[in-house]
Amino acid sequence: MDLRRLFDSLPGLVWTCGPDGVTDFVNRRWQDYAGMTVDELRERGWTSTIHPDDIPTVRSAWRHAVGTGSSADLEMRLRRFDGSYRWFSVKAEPFHDEEGRVCGWYGLNSDIESQRRAEAELEAERNLLELVAQGIALPTILNQLCLHVEKLAPGSLCSILFSDPDELRFRLGAGPNLPAPYNAVLDGLKIDPFFGPCSLAIRTKTTIIVTDPPNDPRWTASAWPDMMVKYGLGSCWSAPIVGTRGQVLGIFAIYRHERVGPTDEEQELIDRFAKLSGIAMERAESDALLAASGSELRRANDFLAGAQRLSKTGSFSLDPLLDEQVWSDENYRMWEFDPSVPPTMQMVVAAIHPDDRERAYRAFQEAVQFR
Repeated sequence: MDLRRLFDSLPGLVWTCGPDGVTDFVNRRWQDYAGMTVDELRERGWTSTIHPDDIPTVRSAWRHAVGTGSSADLEMRLRRFDGSYRWFSVKAEPFHDEEGRVCGWYGLNSDIESQRRAEAELEAERNLLELVAQGIALPTILNQLCLHVEKLAPGSLCSILFSDPDELRFRLGAGPNLPAPYNAVLDGLKIDPFFGPCSLAIRTKTTIIVTDPPNDPRWTASAWPDMMVKYGLGSCWSAPIVGTRGQVLGIFAIYRHERVGPTDEEQELIDRFAKLSGIAMERAESDALLAASGSELRRANDFLAGAQRLSKTGSFSLDPLLDEQVWSDENYRMWEFDPSVPPTMQMVVAAIHPDDRERAYRAFQEAVQFR
């Protein structure tokens, strides 16, 4: 079989090089991915296809392989014909002549972009959920969420908006790298489905994709497209943040300078982190309600204690099975007991006048059905 035809049919980017490490063959899949032939690769240099941040590591690994005649196994980002980069796992094995001398290397580059992205998303999600569990302030969590998304989708700008309970206006939740004047317009903006995609996403509870704001017929009567142009924003993808009860809590949006729509991976990113935003928002709301109820309870207890001091009355609760009692401060003062000592039935009975002790104890037994 013709080895070239075999290499062209393999599910990966296949290449070979001589003993000096210079590439002498790339298969059809490699050429289609990189958009260049092996001759063009030689002319430009093999580092022209590698992400600049990865070149030092790759150079070091390859020099070691060539210098020792050993295999190479590493990960790096390769530039695609459209200028974007994807992660690849690179494995190279030396082949030898009859005398055992290295004649060159066979290499296979396997696309692991989806795997790397999934791992990065899981790590970001774990970090954010830890912040939620720790009770970190919601603005900090939402700001970190935006930064994570911008790292996962290079070139993107992330925004999170709250919708007021009455859903009349937006409030800024986070937008760390959007232009400050643009954020200022969004904060307090009336929710109007004819103004822009964020409002429309609220009303329809669906993701709204806008890739060409000035020419989109949905916004011809709106000032929003001019705002986008003014601040150099080319596209906006707005997703509703929906709570567990079906209520819309706000908007998760991704902007780009280019007029493009989301890839399948970016659409998944939007859905995933819109849900995570909802988790953070609902947790913060729950914590606020608990804090408010705790504050009300403390206030009620303070009022009760004050009323008891004024009226010279006390209160207590009793678990007859465990013989455990909880007394108010005024009750301790009335009985002249030490508040640091847990009260018991024996202490109470001993404090009652001997003539009244048996009658009081019998009445108490009947009241609590004490056996």
